[in-house]
Amino acid sequence: MHPDLRHRYLSRYLRDYEPLTFDIDDLVDRSEGTTQAFLKEWVHRAVQIATERVGASDQALSLALSDFDEAMAEMKEFAEGTTGSILGFHGK
Repeated sequence: MHPDLRHRYLSRYLRDYEPLTFDIDDLVDRSEGTTQAFLKEWVHRAVQIATERVGASDQALSLALSDFDEAMAEMKEFAEGTTGSILGFHGK
């Protein structure tokens, strides 16, 4: 998927979580070779991780690049064969 398209998808999926503390271009670079399905799930999992990190505190939810790194690692761990192809890893 072209970087501009990944940027548009990520911007759409992240619009409810702004202001972001990082540049979306960092995520675009980290997601090279992935699919739209992966991007959507990646954002969803990163939000879950950020929510777990913040816990029950009154702190506002703020997504960090580390949340996306952790989500990527988890998703790659289980992305073998057909699942990996669907997500766009293609043997990476």
